Amino acid sequence: MVRKVFHSAMAAVVAMGVTLSAAQAPAGKATATATAKTIVGVVTAVAGSSLTIESSSKKPMMFSVSPSTSVLAKGASTKTKQKKEGGAAGVSITDIVHVGDQVQVRYTGSETAMQAAQVRVTHQGANAKK
Repeated sequence: MVRKVFHSAMAAVVAMGVTLSAAQAPAGKATATATAKTIVGVVTAVAGSSLTIESSSKKPMMFSVSPSTSVLAKGASTKTKQKKEGGAAGVSITDIVHVGDQVQVRYTGSETAMQAAQVRVTHQGANAKK
């Protein structure tokens, strides 16, 4: 009985390891989880409702962004706090993400309509406003 429980537990651990390793992608490679995909690239354009990046394939990819898009970057929470103390509702993507930044984008949709769920700045470019 103990051996059967041990084997079941080991199978679960191996399955989790396979799932986690499949979710990690090398730079510039898109990966697919259930419905979300992830891509790494350099920002070529950013506006209040869109983000365009160029991945290692040199193909521009444009994503729609919305207030529900999570934007993660070093110093973002400080900028948000400062904006709110100044009376603003918060920050927009253009306050945090800049042309030249390297980002990791988790998105849903197809090539014609991609919606960014999360944008993570992995390296700030030279154009980043301090």
